Amino acid sequence: MHSIRDFIQDITKKLFTWSERSSIWPLTFGIKCCAIEMMAFGAARYDSDRLGVFFRASPRQADLMIVAGPATIKLKEVILRLYEQMPEPKYVIAFGECAICGGPFFDSYSVINGVDKLIPVDVYVPGCPPRPEQLLLAIRKLQETIDQRAAGAPRSTIVVDKDDLYASETIRQKVTREKLLAEIMNHPSMNIGHQSGQQRLMPSPEEISLATPTA
Repeated sequence: MHSIRDFIQDITKKLFTWSERSSIWPLTFGIKCCAIEMMAFGAARYDSDRLGVFFRASPRQADLMIVAGPATIKLKEVILRLYEQMPEPKYVIAFGECAICGGPFFDSYSVINGVDKLIPVDVYVPGCPPRPEQLLLAIRKLQETIDQRAAGAPRSTIVVDKDDLYASETIRQKVTREKLLAEIMNHPSMNIGHQSGQQRLMPSPEEISLATPTA
């Protein structure tokens, strides 16, 4: 039978795991154009705060490094120093082709072919640049990995591809063009002139549909 001490240790371990997965604090380390997508991930549309993801400016307050750009030879010491200053447990996401393999600068005289040559990478997010939804899905998969490691699973790497993104119903937003048009035309601000007896200045949904280019 389990003693009270074992029970308390089990509850404490689950509590620490829950707090770790629910409060991932990434380090603001945008190097190149992929950093724009990382900024969009933290903006209002994707709202990373609701996942407990708060970007920090100090490595001593962060447990996740998102490398969003090529790791150059001059940046080598900076990357290693920042990674060493992060407290354990810590994780790394290679965000974009440049961080994964060097991207268009592959085999260049000044670029390291992948940040995993310097530090261990937990999640790879391919793309040039990847979409913010892929970073959101990477965070979700990293949270699942934290739970698995707490249960004794070995450390493994994850690849978040676009196919995984489109297959995930919890991430993909199914909003059709017709639904967006209906929401726009039904908004009260669109009917001000019509209700006051004035001529309606806004085009009809049919006119907008004809003027909107199709994919």
